[in-house]
Amino acid sequence: MVESREFALADLACVVIAGAWWVFVPQAGIWPLVIALLPWGIRLGAGKSPVQRTALDIPIVIFLLTAGVGVWAAYDRSAAWNKFWLIAAGVLLYYALAGQPQSNWQMISGLAGGLGAGVSFYFLLSHDWAQFPADLSILNRLGLAWMSVRPVLNGPWIHPNIAGGLLAMLLPVNLAVLVDAWRKHNRNLGLAATGLSGVIAIGLLMTSSRAAWLALAAGFGIWGWWHVSDLAARRSSRSRILVFGLPVLLASFLALGVFGSRASSLIRVANTVPGESSAGSRVEITRDTLQLIRDYPFTGGGLASFPGLYSTYIRVILVSVFFYSHNLYTDIALEQGLPGLVAVLLILAGTGWKLFSNLVAKPSLNYLADACLVGLMVVILHGLVDDALYGMGGTPLILLIPGLAVNLQITASTGVQEQKGSVIRQQKNPFTARNWLLGSALTLIGLGGAGLVFAKPLASTWYANMGAVSMSRIQLGKWPVSFDESRALQVQLEPVLDPLNKALAQNPNNLTALYRLGIYAYNGNDFEKAKVFLLSAHAQNPDHRGIQKLLGYTYTWTGDALRAKALLINIPEAGEEMDAYTWWWGIQNQANLANLASQMAEQLRKTRK
Repeated sequence: MVESREFALADLACVVIAGAWWVFVPQAGIWPLVIALLPWGIRLGAGKSPVQRTALDIPIVIFLLTAGVGVWAAYDRSAAWNKFWLIAAGVLLYYALAGQPQSNWQMISGLAGGLGAGVSFYFLLSHDWAQFPADLSILNRLGLAWMSVRPVLNGPWIHPNIAGGLLAMLLPVNLAVLVDAWRKHNRNLGLAATGLSGVIAIGLLMTSSRAAWLALAAGFGIWGWWHVSDLAARRSSRSRILVFGLPVLLASFLALGVFGSRASSLIRVANTVPGESSAGSRVEITRDTLQLIRDYPFTGGGLASFPGLYSTYIRVILVSVFFYSHNLYTDIALEQGLPGLVAVLLILAGTGWKLFSNLVAKPSLNYLADACLVGLMVVILHGLVDDALYGMGGTPLILLIPGLAVNLQITASTGVQEQKGSVIRQQKNPFTARNWLLGSALTLIGLGGAGLVFAKPLASTWYANMGAVSMSRIQLGKWPVSFDESRALQVQLEPVLDPLNKALAQNPNNLTALYRLGIYAYNGNDFEKAKVFLLSAHAQNPDHRGIQKLLGYTYTWTGDALRAKALLINIPEAGEEMDAYTWWWGIQNQANLANLASQMAEQLRKTRK
């Protein structure tokens, strides 16, 4: 029974039920896991392995473990656990897909297309174009007209960029079903796939997500170049991998170099695309998030912690302004640390290797391999400008493409070994357990050597990481907090001074420790001491928005209006906040500070006129 195709489908059904439960009832906790693991228990009872082993097991386990560390580090454990279960759903979905036999693939790919149509229907029936207008006016008019005739579906709101990213990833899979159905003259399946593809395409269009459109176009472009490179390789008698990969690598390095040297010009070009200008703000958010990542490189700042961390330590405000960084990679690095990011990069690299290997070997499931390749490119490229698979509700699908890719069976006779039940592995697969162990051993040796050479900087970074986690958990434990509540937490912050001071003892230039000690002194109204720490931090990183703003405020309270104004002129909200400080210092019987705030508010207003 446990080796039958019906049992594999039942396993997938259990995971889908559990994942939907976690998505629509975030507080469900561990109970959906009981349903998802039921097939695992039955397999164990039958004396079988609970899951299909794959080449990506080690990075997936690391990804899940770092998510667990992210729960520990988070300032809001309840929200962190909710997100952890969504990540767990993604891992469970991966293994449910990895265990599917080839006889189920038509149904599985059809279900993936149905999922895309479901996301599209949900978006089209629930989105409010009046409250959240489309970036393009013509699409907004179509959306408003559609709202006047459609039935209304009430449920959790899905952001258009999130819906766009998911639909762009799923559309190629459904197109693969469509092409395969018409190739095999399966008229009914072809008509169904055509209809589902149309629904997905309409939904993708109505999201007005330009990033998703461009990522999908680029994915198809890379797929097209892959097939063109075959002809070029035959004519030049060179390796197809070399013919395909070298131009892609050169183009990637060229793009990075141009962006690094001409970022502002490229942002202006991107903002000329029809729709709302957002390229500059996204680059700014990503850059600011990188400043946060350096505070939590080992543990991450905690799952679902971006809103409080970004607002408190970058914007220095007491309300949430963004819920994620609009970048898949910086979101993972911030919430799960650099180990979590490395794990995801290895998963994406392993998935790409598997797909290209399958395509080189001319598999029987070539259309699905092509579709997964395009979907993978969408995930990689769209992740650079938005985060449909980690920032919000799309997290259970984060390993969908890898799960499909590892199970693609190869029927070519060269270098292939068939495994009963589902997966066919290549003999020359670099992602074998032996190679993982060898790579892990070499990595540990390298880290050990680096630890000996860079012992003090690493120790300083570790202490600063621990201090930053402790501070954020105390300061943001009841996020969002009022100004008075934030000041009242000062006594509770004393334990974090020890690791921060240890960090400075190992490295006097540790930016995280300098900034966090500056925050502590500032909140205690010890502005002269705060100025010492913040000046050192600003010298280390003059582009850090949080340090710049807090140092400007510190200069204001110490009477150095000229230096304060030079820093605060770049902070748009500083003028209004100085007006608020004028009132607040007044009710605190701090007439001198209230007067300084009033003067600075007036100077900022005059400068901006």
